[in-house]
Amino acid sequence: MATTRKTTVTVTPETSNGLYQKLHSAKQHIGKVAKNAVNPHFKKNYADLNSLIEAVEPVLLVNGLILLQPIKGNTVFTQIIDVDSGEMVESFMDIPVNIVDPHKTLSCIT
Repeated sequence: MATTRKTTVTVTPETSNGLYQKLHSAKQHIGKVAKNAVNPHFKKNYADLNSLIEAVEPVLLVNGLILLQPIKGNTVFTQIIDVDSGEMVESFMDIPVNIVDPHKTLSCIT
């Protein structure tokens, strides 16, 4: 089973108007992401990865933020970086090492 851990930047008076203000502004402008795909197994609608990225990334960029998802070893990181200050919020998830099927491994990443 995959685990998720979050690491966040400590807010100090010097950073309180930077990264978190930009994230707040971005969140106000992103709005609701339309559900554009159907999972036939569960008979549920969902927003696929492309529609999420199309909705989120332009708003982040306008606010001076970059979204990255590097993979280091068996860990997938999600990072939102303030291009002005270099500050970052990051979460990460370990990919189970006992999965041999590449399709299942990639489904852990997405």
